[in-house]
Amino acid sequence: MNYQQLLTKIEKNEIAPVYLFYGEEKFLFQEVLEALKNKIVTSGCSDFNYDVLDGSEVPVARIVEAANTLPVLAERRLVVVKEAEMFRSRSAEKSGSKDEEKMLLDYLSRPLPSTCLVFTVEGKVDARKRLYRAVQEKGEVVNFPLLKGKALSAWVKKRVEQRGKRIEFPALQYLVAAVGENLFLLENEIEKICTFLGDKDIITLSDITDLISKTEEGNIFRLVDAIGERKTEKAVLLMREMLNWGEPPLKILFMIARQFRLMLQVKGLLEKGFSEKQIARELQLHPYVAQKCLQQSRNFSRANLEEALRRMLELDIAVKTGQGDPVYLMEIALLSLNFPPGSHARNV
Repeated sequence: MNYQQLLTKIEKNEIAPVYLFYGEEKFLFQEVLEALKNKIVTSGCSDFNYDVLDGSEVPVARIVEAANTLPVLAERRLVVVKEAEMFRSRSAEKSGSKDEEKMLLDYLSRPLPSTCLVFTVEGKVDARKRLYRAVQEKGEVVNFPLLKGKALSAWVKKRVEQRGKRIEFPALQYLVAAVGENLFLLENEIEKICTFLGDKDIITLSDITDLISKTEEGNIFRLVDAIGERKTEKAVLLMREMLNWGEPPLKILFMIARQFRLMLQVKGLLEKGFSEKQIARELQLHPYVAQKCLQQSRNFSRANLEEALRRMLELDIAVKTGQGDPVYLMEIALLSLNFPPGSHARNV
Protein backbone atom coordinates (compact mmCIF):
# COMPACT_ATOMS: atom_id res chain seq x y z
CA MET A 1 0.00 0.00 0.00
CA ASN A 2 1.28 3.47 -0.87
CA TYR A 3 0.52 6.72 0.92
CA GLN A 4 -2.18 7.75 -1.57
CA GLN A 5 -4.09 4.50 -1.13
CA LEU A 6 -3.76 4.94 2.62
CA LEU A 7 -5.19 8.47 2.49
CA THR A 8 -8.14 7.15 0.48
CA LYS A 9 -8.83 4.49 3.11
CA ILE A 10 -8.61 7.02 5.92
CA GLU A 11 -11.06 9.27 4.11
CA LYS A 12 -13.47 6.32 3.88
CA ASN A 13 -13.00 5.75 7.62
CA GLU A 14 -11.32 2.39 6.96
CA ILE A 15 -8.79 2.75 9.76
CA ALA A 16 -6.63 -0.12 11.01
CA PRO A 17 -5.95 -0.65 14.73
CA VAL A 18 -2.19 -0.47 14.16
CA TYR A 19 0.18 1.00 11.55
CA LEU A 20 3.91 1.05 10.92
CA PHE A 21 5.04 4.01 8.82
CA TYR A 22 8.67 4.05 7.71
CA GLY A 23 10.81 5.71 5.07
CA GLU A 24 12.49 9.02 4.30
CA GLU A 25 9.65 11.27 3.14
CA LYS A 26 8.84 13.31 6.25
CA PHE A 27 6.25 15.49 4.51
CA LEU A 28 4.05 12.51 3.67
CA PHE A 29 4.47 11.16 7.21
CA GLN A 30 3.04 14.41 8.54
CA GLU A 31 0.29 14.55 5.94
CA VAL A 32 -1.00 11.05 6.75
CA LEU A 33 -0.70 11.57 10.51
CA GLU A 34 -2.67 14.80 10.19
CA ALA A 35 -5.35 12.98 8.17
CA LEU A 36 -5.62 10.32 10.89
CA LYS A 37 -5.82 12.94 13.61
CA ASN A 38 -8.55 14.87 11.79
CA LYS A 39 -10.56 11.68 11.31
CA ILE A 40 -10.14 10.21 14.78
CA VAL A 41 -9.66 13.02 17.29
CA THR A 42 -12.76 15.13 17.80
CA SER A 43 -12.42 18.79 18.73
CA GLY A 44 -12.24 19.45 22.45
CA CYS A 45 -11.11 15.90 23.30
CA SER A 46 -7.53 15.89 22.07
CA ASP A 47 -6.14 15.97 25.61
CA PHE A 48 -7.83 12.64 26.31
CA ASN A 49 -7.77 10.92 22.91
CA TYR A 50 -4.44 11.88 21.36
CA ASP A 51 -1.01 10.79 22.63
CA VAL A 52 2.38 11.35 20.98
CA LEU A 53 5.21 9.32 22.51
CA ASP A 54 8.93 9.18 21.78
CA GLY A 55 9.72 5.52 21.16
CA SER A 56 13.44 6.07 21.72
CA GLU A 57 12.82 7.23 25.30
CA VAL A 58 9.57 5.88 26.77
CA PRO A 59 9.37 2.24 27.94
CA VAL A 60 7.15 -0.17 26.03
CA ALA A 61 4.94 -0.45 29.12
CA ARG A 62 3.97 3.21 28.65
CA ILE A 63 3.14 2.60 24.97
CA VAL A 64 0.94 -0.41 25.82
CA GLU A 65 -0.73 1.55 28.61
CA ALA A 66 -1.59 4.37 26.20
CA ALA A 67 -2.85 1.91 23.61
CA ASN A 68 -5.07 0.15 26.17
CA THR A 69 -6.66 3.39 27.37
CA LEU A 70 -10.29 3.77 26.34
CA PRO A 71 -11.39 6.91 24.43
CA VAL A 72 -13.31 9.69 26.19
CA LEU A 73 -16.58 10.80 24.56
CA ALA A 74 -15.44 9.41 21.21
CA GLU A 75 -15.31 6.16 19.23
CA ARG A 76 -11.51 5.99 19.00
CA ARG A 77 -8.28 7.47 20.21
CA LEU A 78 -4.97 7.97 18.41
CA VAL A 79 -1.56 7.00 19.81
CA VAL A 80 1.52 7.94 17.76
CA VAL A 81 4.91 6.46 18.67
CA LYS A 82 7.66 8.39 16.91
CA GLU A 83 11.20 7.03 16.54
CA ALA A 84 9.96 3.48 17.13
CA GLU A 85 13.45 2.02 17.47
CA MET A 86 12.12 -1.46 18.27
CA PHE A 87 11.44 -1.95 14.53
CA ARG A 88 15.03 -1.28 13.48
CA SER A 89 17.79 -3.86 13.11
CA ARG A 90 19.86 -4.65 16.20
CA SER A 91 17.34 -3.05 18.57
CA ALA A 92 17.18 -6.37 20.46
CA GLU A 93 20.66 -5.68 21.83
CA LYS A 94 19.17 -3.16 24.25
CA SER A 95 18.99 -4.39 27.83
CA GLY A 96 15.57 -5.74 28.74
CA SER A 97 14.27 -5.43 25.18
CA LYS A 98 13.26 -9.13 24.98
CA ASP A 99 10.68 -8.68 27.72
CA GLU A 100 9.50 -5.41 26.18
CA GLU A 101 9.20 -7.05 22.78
CA LYS A 102 7.04 -9.81 24.27
CA MET A 103 4.84 -7.21 26.00
CA LEU A 104 4.30 -5.36 22.73
CA LEU A 105 3.73 -8.59 20.79
CA ASP A 106 1.04 -9.56 23.29
CA TYR A 107 -0.76 -6.27 22.66
CA LEU A 108 -0.37 -6.52 18.87
CA SER A 109 -1.88 -10.00 18.88
CA ARG A 110 -5.10 -8.49 20.30
CA PRO A 111 -5.03 -4.73 19.63
CA LEU A 112 -7.77 -2.62 21.20
CA PRO A 113 -10.33 -1.84 18.42
CA SER A 114 -10.95 1.65 19.81
CA THR A 115 -7.27 2.63 19.54
CA CYS A 116 -5.35 3.51 16.40
CA LEU A 117 -1.71 2.86 17.28
CA VAL A 118 0.84 4.29 14.83
CA PHE A 119 4.58 3.58 14.89
CA THR A 120 6.81 5.81 12.77
CA VAL A 121 10.43 5.21 11.79
CA GLU A 122 12.50 7.60 9.67
CA GLY A 123 14.53 5.34 7.42
CA LYS A 124 14.66 1.57 7.18
CA VAL A 125 13.07 -1.10 9.36
CA ASP A 126 13.84 -4.78 9.76
CA ALA A 127 11.11 -6.78 8.03
CA ARG A 128 12.45 -9.97 9.63
CA LYS A 129 11.45 -8.89 13.13
CA ARG A 130 8.41 -10.45 14.81
CA LEU A 131 7.08 -6.97 15.64
CA TYR A 132 7.06 -6.08 11.94
CA ARG A 133 5.15 -9.26 11.05
CA ALA A 134 2.72 -8.69 13.93
CA VAL A 135 1.82 -5.22 12.65
CA GLN A 136 1.55 -6.59 9.13
CA GLU A 137 -0.88 -9.26 10.31
CA LYS A 138 -3.19 -7.02 12.37
CA GLY A 139 -2.78 -3.70 10.59
CA GLU A 140 -0.87 -1.99 7.79
CA VAL A 141 2.84 -1.43 7.05
CA VAL A 142 3.41 1.55 4.76
CA ASN A 143 6.68 2.67 3.21
CA PHE A 144 7.17 6.39 2.51
CA PRO A 145 10.10 6.60 0.05
CA LEU A 146 11.28 9.93 -1.34
CA LEU A 147 9.12 10.85 -4.31
CA LYS A 148 10.97 11.02 -7.61
CA GLY A 149 10.22 11.16 -11.33
CA LYS A 150 6.62 10.51 -12.30
CA ALA A 151 5.49 10.04 -8.69
CA LEU A 152 6.84 13.47 -7.77
CA SER A 153 5.27 15.11 -10.83
CA ALA A 154 1.92 13.50 -10.00
CA TRP A 155 2.18 14.81 -6.43
CA VAL A 156 2.86 18.37 -7.64
CA LYS A 157 0.00 18.18 -10.14
CA LYS A 158 -2.42 17.03 -7.44
CA ARG A 159 -1.35 19.75 -4.97
CA VAL A 160 -1.99 22.35 -7.67
CA GLU A 161 -5.38 20.83 -8.54
CA GLN A 162 -6.37 20.85 -4.86
CA ARG A 163 -6.07 24.63 -5.08
CA GLY A 164 -8.40 24.80 -8.07
CA LYS A 165 -5.74 25.26 -10.75
CA ARG A 166 -3.94 23.32 -13.47
CA ILE A 167 -0.24 23.41 -14.31
CA GLU A 168 1.18 23.00 -17.80
CA PHE A 169 3.72 20.20 -18.17
CA PRO A 170 6.74 22.43 -19.02
CA ALA A 171 5.88 24.59 -15.99
CA LEU A 172 5.68 21.51 -13.77
CA GLN A 173 9.05 20.24 -15.02
CA TYR A 174 10.72 23.61 -14.44
CA LEU A 175 9.23 23.92 -10.95
CA VAL A 176 10.55 20.53 -9.85
CA ALA A 177 13.93 21.08 -11.48
CA ALA A 178 14.38 24.53 -9.93
CA VAL A 179 13.09 23.81 -6.42
CA GLY A 180 14.21 20.19 -6.11
CA GLU A 181 12.54 17.16 -4.55
CA ASN A 182 11.97 18.56 -1.06
CA LEU A 183 8.19 18.41 -0.61
CA PHE A 184 8.18 21.09 2.09
CA LEU A 185 9.86 23.56 -0.30
CA LEU A 186 7.63 22.52 -3.20
CA GLU A 187 4.51 22.93 -1.08
CA ASN A 188 5.60 26.45 -0.12
CA GLU A 189 6.30 27.38 -3.74
CA ILE A 190 2.98 25.94 -4.96
CA GLU A 191 1.13 27.90 -2.28
CA LYS A 192 2.98 31.09 -3.18
CA ILE A 193 2.41 30.67 -6.93
CA CYS A 194 -1.30 29.87 -6.58
CA THR A 195 -1.84 32.80 -4.21
CA PHE A 196 0.03 35.21 -6.48
CA LEU A 197 -1.89 34.16 -9.61
CA GLY A 198 -5.26 34.80 -7.97
CA ASP A 199 -8.14 33.81 -10.27
CA LYS A 200 -5.91 32.61 -13.10
CA ASP A 201 -6.71 28.93 -13.68
CA ILE A 202 -3.68 27.68 -15.61
CA ILE A 203 -0.06 27.97 -14.45
CA THR A 204 2.32 28.48 -17.36
CA LEU A 205 6.08 28.21 -17.72
CA SER A 206 6.43 32.01 -17.74
CA ASP A 207 4.51 32.18 -14.45
CA ILE A 208 6.95 29.73 -12.88
CA THR A 209 10.12 31.37 -14.20
CA ASP A 210 8.93 34.82 -13.07
CA LEU A 211 8.15 33.66 -9.53
CA ILE A 212 10.77 30.97 -8.92
CA SER A 213 13.58 33.33 -9.97
CA LYS A 214 12.86 35.28 -6.79
CA THR A 215 13.72 32.32 -4.56
CA GLU A 216 17.09 30.99 -3.40
CA GLU A 217 16.60 27.73 -5.31
CA GLY A 218 15.50 29.58 -8.43
CA ASN A 219 18.59 31.80 -8.43
CA ILE A 220 20.94 28.84 -8.16
CA PHE A 221 19.08 27.13 -10.98
CA ARG A 222 19.36 30.23 -13.18
CA LEU A 223 23.05 30.57 -12.34
CA VAL A 224 24.01 27.05 -13.38
CA ASP A 225 21.71 27.42 -16.39
CA ALA A 226 23.60 30.54 -17.50
CA ILE A 227 26.95 28.77 -17.08
CA GLY A 228 25.73 25.77 -19.04
CA GLU A 229 24.56 28.06 -21.85
CA ARG A 230 27.93 29.89 -21.87
CA LYS A 231 26.32 33.18 -20.78
CA THR A 232 29.26 34.12 -18.58
CA GLU A 233 28.37 37.77 -17.97
CA LYS A 234 24.86 36.82 -16.88
CA ALA A 235 26.31 34.13 -14.61
CA VAL A 236 28.64 36.66 -12.94
CA LEU A 237 25.75 39.08 -12.34
CA LEU A 238 23.61 36.31 -10.84
CA MET A 239 26.47 35.18 -8.64
CA ARG A 240 27.01 38.75 -7.35
CA GLU A 241 23.29 39.02 -6.62
CA MET A 242 23.29 35.77 -4.66
CA LEU A 243 26.40 36.74 -2.68
CA ASN A 244 24.86 40.12 -1.86
CA TRP A 245 21.82 38.29 -0.48
CA GLY A 246 24.07 36.30 1.82
CA GLU A 247 24.34 33.03 -0.11
CA PRO A 248 27.48 31.17 1.12
CA PRO A 249 30.25 31.23 -1.55
CA LEU A 250 31.02 27.53 -1.03
CA LYS A 251 27.39 26.58 -1.66
CA ILE A 252 27.42 28.47 -4.96
CA LEU A 253 30.75 26.87 -5.84
CA PHE A 254 29.37 23.42 -5.07
CA MET A 255 26.38 23.96 -7.39
CA ILE A 256 28.60 25.22 -10.22
CA ALA A 257 30.97 22.25 -9.89
CA ARG A 258 27.99 19.88 -9.76
CA GLN A 259 26.66 21.31 -13.02
CA PHE A 260 29.96 20.79 -14.84
CA ARG A 261 30.23 17.29 -13.39
CA LEU A 262 26.72 16.47 -14.63
CA MET A 263 27.48 17.82 -18.09
CA LEU A 264 30.64 15.70 -18.24
CA GLN A 265 28.71 12.60 -17.17
CA VAL A 266 25.98 13.31 -19.72
CA LYS A 267 28.54 13.76 -22.48
CA GLY A 268 30.16 10.46 -21.56
CA LEU A 269 26.83 8.62 -21.65
CA LEU A 270 25.92 10.24 -24.98
CA GLU A 271 29.17 8.94 -26.43
CA LYS A 272 28.14 5.46 -25.27
CA GLY A 273 24.85 5.75 -27.15
CA PHE A 274 22.51 6.41 -24.21
CA SER A 275 19.17 8.08 -24.98
CA GLU A 276 17.86 11.08 -23.02
CA LYS A 277 15.55 8.87 -20.95
CA GLN A 278 18.35 6.40 -20.24
CA ILE A 279 20.63 9.24 -19.12
CA ALA A 280 17.97 10.56 -16.73
CA ARG A 281 17.51 7.09 -15.26
CA GLU A 282 21.25 6.33 -15.05
CA LEU A 283 22.09 9.63 -13.30
CA GLN A 284 18.83 9.72 -11.30
CA LEU A 285 17.94 13.14 -12.69
CA HIS A 286 14.57 14.75 -13.20
CA PRO A 287 13.76 14.52 -16.95
CA TYR A 288 13.82 18.32 -17.29
CA VAL A 289 17.27 18.55 -15.68
CA ALA A 290 18.56 15.72 -17.89
CA GLN A 291 17.23 17.50 -20.97
CA LYS A 292 18.91 20.79 -19.96
CA CYS A 293 22.22 19.08 -19.18
CA LEU A 294 22.12 17.30 -22.52
CA GLN A 295 21.57 20.59 -24.35
CA GLN A 296 24.24 22.39 -22.31
CA SER A 297 26.83 19.64 -22.66
CA ARG A 298 26.88 20.29 -26.41
CA ASN A 299 28.24 23.79 -25.70
CA PHE A 300 31.47 22.37 -24.27
CA SER A 301 34.09 19.89 -25.38
CA ARG A 302 35.09 17.11 -23.00
CA ALA A 303 38.39 18.94 -22.47
CA ASN A 304 36.47 22.14 -21.60
CA LEU A 305 34.46 20.33 -18.93
CA GLU A 306 37.46 18.56 -17.44
CA GLU A 307 39.37 21.86 -17.27
CA ALA A 308 36.36 23.60 -15.69
CA LEU A 309 36.23 20.99 -12.93
CA ARG A 310 39.97 21.38 -12.33
CA ARG A 311 39.52 25.15 -11.98
CA MET A 312 36.58 24.66 -9.60
CA LEU A 313 38.81 22.47 -7.41
CA GLU A 314 41.51 25.15 -7.42
CA LEU A 315 38.89 27.78 -6.55
CA ASP A 316 37.54 25.65 -3.70
CA ILE A 317 41.05 25.38 -2.20
CA ALA A 318 41.68 29.12 -2.69
CA VAL A 319 38.43 30.13 -0.96
CA LYS A 320 38.85 27.69 1.94
CA THR A 321 42.47 28.70 2.58
CA GLY A 322 41.77 32.45 2.39
CA GLN A 323 43.93 33.19 -0.66
CA GLY A 324 41.83 36.23 -1.53
CA ASP A 325 38.40 37.82 -1.46
CA PRO A 326 35.90 35.01 -2.27
CA VAL A 327 33.80 37.28 -4.51
CA TYR A 328 36.82 38.33 -6.56
CA LEU A 329 38.15 34.77 -6.80
CA MET A 330 34.77 33.44 -7.95
CA GLU A 331 34.30 36.16 -10.55
CA ILE A 332 37.75 35.51 -12.04
CA ALA A 333 37.00 31.77 -12.09
CA LEU A 334 33.66 32.26 -13.85
CA LEU A 335 35.18 34.57 -16.45
CA SER A 336 37.93 32.02 -17.09
CA LEU A 337 35.25 29.47 -18.03
CA ASN A 338 34.24 31.46 -21.12
CA PHE A 339 35.92 29.02 -23.48
CA PRO A 340 35.82 30.03 -27.17
CA PRO A 341 33.18 27.97 -29.06
CA GLY A 342 34.61 24.72 -30.35
CA SER A 343 37.86 25.18 -28.43
CA HIS A 344 39.59 22.75 -26.13
CA ALA A 345 40.43 23.92 -22.64
CA ARG A 346 44.15 23.27 -23.03
CA ASN A 347 44.26 25.93 -25.75
CA VAL A 348 42.63 28.60 -23.60
